[in-house]
Amino acid sequence: MSTSSICMLASRLPDARASRNRLLAAAGGGHTGGDVGACVRRCFGELLRLLTFSPGSRLRTPGPESGLRVRYVAEKPSHGKLTDETHLRIEIHAWSDETSCLDALAACIRSGPLPQLYGLDPADPCVPDRVSRSGAVWDITRNEYAVAGTLAAGDNPLASPHYYLCHPFVPCPDARGDRIDRALFNARDTVVIDLAATPTDMARYRDASIRDLGRLQRINRYFDPPGARDDPLAWLGAPPGVSNGNILGAPTGNDPANQLATVPGVFSRALHAPDAVRPPRLLHRPTHRPDRSSRVVEPMRRPDPVVDELLRVRRRFHESLLRPHLTFHARVISRHPADACAVAAALAEESFEDGSYRLVPSQSDATCSELSAARRDVVKVHPLPGEARLSELGDHPLAGLGVVATAAELQSLFALPVAGGRPTHGLARDTDPPGWRLDDLIVLGDEAR
Repeated sequence: MSTSSICMLASRLPDARASRNRLLAAAGGGHTGGDVGACVRRCFGELLRLLTFSPGSRLRTPGPESGLRVRYVAEKPSHGKLTDETHLRIEIHAWSDETSCLDALAACIRSGPLPQLYGLDPADPCVPDRVSRSGAVWDITRNEYAVAGTLAAGDNPLASPHYYLCHPFVPCPDARGDRIDRALFNARDTVVIDLAATPTDMARYRDASIRDLGRLQRINRYFDPPGARDDPLAWLGAPPGVSNGNILGAPTGNDPANQLATVPGVFSRALHAPDAVRPPRLLHRPTHRPDRSSRVVEPMRRPDPVVDELLRVRRRFHESLLRPHLTFHARVISRHPADACAVAAALAEESFEDGSYRLVPSQSDATCSELSAARRDVVKVHPLPGEARLSELGDHPLAGLGVVATAAELQSLFALPVAGGRPTHGLARDTDPPGWRLDDLIVLGDEAR
């Protein structure tokens, strides 16, 4: 199925102090109180949540080929000097393989205050050739750790040398984009910031997290009865093949008590009925008596003190996996590695609090070629290169959670910048006086230059 897309270009930045913009923010809803920055973050939060809607909601669920992208292109002059000649281009892309999904995303953008605040106009995507040919790449991901264990291999056969741990983003509640503006202005060459998100299926991550939590819980048990690793009923002394119902003495087969026990209220009435009308035995004792003399207990295992604290954090993190998530990338590309690193750090600090992020450097010609192809087709979300993963964990089933986040975590990252009291570089505020080209003016004196 062919993928359709739309692209909108921002022509200005809203001044957060202007009364016109404050009225637009207040009319946009969401209890923002006229805060322009909070209104913009709320709008992008709605767009991201729209991508994660489940079937049966008022809008159709976007498929795996649906997504949202925000791209900054800060072009520098060829001489690379620190001048005000920096031109900033901000694009908003939406794509989907179904027309109804794309129409829903476009309607969500047009019906909100974003077109009035940023002067959004239809445009074609653009990536400078100087960046698309080659460049240094820095990615922003969640904080992923390989926590080292404290036990030797012989102390506990269930223990691992490293355990996986991932922390969610802590979004900044008052992100405005000032750091990003300064970092792009101070860059020596053209910089591209590419942000993209698409829906993801969390079923495999939830299953892997449950299995990993079960393994962590067994590590600090001092011993397991024979066969407990393979058959959980071995704790009750049941032979292989005995069902849970037989172990607990539940009625089985065609026993008439089985039918009575399944009808609400019949079970309690039967217990208090006279002997003459009482049905046959409702409860059956287990027929198997385990031979306890033959039970052999495995050797005691040493507990790992790291696992107790790890379990506390992992249980809380597992609850967040029940919410809808998005696969994302936050990528900064420039020909100079120092510029890419500085802009990525500024973007991460502006979007997240408490250092709840991770900067990953990589050199990927494929990424640059994909950006170049964006001028002709839609670029999908691409995960981190294989060399950027945590080498200590190997192929851990949860290692992909570094590039997966909820809409609430990503809304500060995707929100467009808002101008404040200081002048901005590259893109004018909506309250700035109209600009004039120097070639169109008659300059009197050298000082005016």
